Amino acid sequence: MEYQHTINKEFRVTGPGLHTGRTVTVTVKPAPENFGIAFRRIDRINIITQQALAGRVGETSRGTTLGSGRNTIATIEHLMSALHGMQVDNALVELDGGEVPILDGSARPWLLQLARVGIRQQQEPRKVATITEPMHFEFAKTGSVFDVEPADHFSVHCDIDFADSVIGRQTAEMNNFSEYPASIAPCRTFVFLHEV
Repeated sequence: MEYQHTINKEFRVTGPGLHTGRTVTVTVKPAPENFGIAFRRIDRINIITQQALAGRVGETSRGTTLGSGRNTIATIEHLMSALHGMQVDNALVELDGGEVPILDGSARPWLLQLARVGIRQQQEPRKVATITEPMHFEFAKTGSVFDVEPADHFSVHCDIDFADSVIGRQTAEMNNFSEYPASIAPCRTFVFLHEV
């Protein structure tokens, strides 16, 4: 049986947001069993907390944004990647702004912070989704395709293919979580100059 995990102690990171350019301080804190991952904006009079759930995602163009309107929390994908890659089930992420700092454009700086403070096992069993039949998703707007298939263990295979010679076709793969620090965490986001 697998058990839930959280971090040993809180840590703080400050940096600019990719899309807003505003400097934001993020504090990642331990959380109790069955809490999940939640993002809390503490820069509002009415503090906004958003659970990091697929149903709460408001936008996925050039980043993953929780919520909508003035109370969004943007560019959560690198921090979420590091939390999942390090198998952290429960954490509270507090921000004094609306966008998680981009840092070097990868999950690696978050991974290093998580490794520095350490991860601890909790008492409750981990809640795991079981895929019982293949699923296929296509998004015409972006050309993205996602296939999910039943398997005995979690693994990910990603391909990107751009007509641009600098990016071209690239692949990343992870067959077990021990590969995450070297195979996935250093993968960096990119943007084309004509999109800036």
